Amino acid sequence: MLQSPIIFRESVRRQPVIPWLVCLVSAAILVVTGYLSVINVAERTSLVQQWGLIPVQLQNLLQLHIGEWFGPAMLTPLSALLVHASWLHVLGNLAYLWAFGLTLERLAGHIAFAMTFFIAGGISNVVLAFQLSDQTTPVIGASGGVSAVIGCYLWLYPKRRLGLYIPLGLYLKFARLPSLLVIGSWFALQVIYTLQSPVAGDVAWRVHLVGFVLGILAGMLIRLVRPRAGMMG
Repeated sequence: MLQSPIIFRESVRRQPVIPWLVCLVSAAILVVTGYLSVINVAERTSLVQQWGLIPVQLQNLLQLHIGEWFGPAMLTPLSALLVHASWLHVLGNLAYLWAFGLTLERLAGHIAFAMTFFIAGGISNVVLAFQLSDQTTPVIGASGGVSAVIGCYLWLYPKRRLGLYIPLGLYLKFARLPSLLVIGSWFALQVIYTLQSPVAGDVAWRVHLVGFVLGILAGMLIRLVRPRAGMMG
C-alpha cells in the first residue's frame, strides 16, 4: 500500500540581521566630527552652514514651486543628523544609539531603523527649526534621530532588558537592566535640559522630546505593517 508523502510545514522564524546600518551611521558621525575638529574655524563654520538645517533657508525653499524643492537645501534635515557641536554631544548620542539602535535594527530590520532614525529624525529637526527664534542658527545633531530610535524601541520591546556596562570606579560591571529604567533616566535628563535651556548653544534639547514621540508613532507603523516585529527577542 502506497502512502502519500507527508509534507512538513515548518514555521520559519525570521533571523536577526546584522546591524550594519547603525555602524555605518556611527562611523559617518565620527568621521564628520573628527574632520570638523581639525579644520580651522572659518572652514568649520562654512561646513556647518552647508550641512546644518538653517530655518530661514528651508522656509524660503518651501515658498517656491514644488518642482523647485529638490536640491541640496532639502537634504539638510538629514545631513544635519551627522553634524555635532562637540565630542561630548557625539558621545552622548552614540551611547544611546548603540544601546537601543543595535537591537532595533537587529530585530526589526534595516528599513525599520532607517525609517525611524532618518525620517523621524529629519522631521524632528524641521519641527525644531520652525520653533527657534533665531532663524539663521543651523540645527545640527542626531538627537532627534536617536530619540526616535528610543521611542520606537520602547513601543516594540517594552519588556526587553538591555545589557550595559556600568562604570564602578576603575572597573566596568556588565548588567542587564529593564529598558524602561534606562529610558526613564534618559527622559528625566532631557526634561532637565529642556527646562534649563531649550536651546543650549547649537544643541536644541527640545528636539529629543519631538523625536521620542515620532519614534513611538514609527513603532506603531512598524507593528501595523509587520505584527511580529515587536515579538522577537
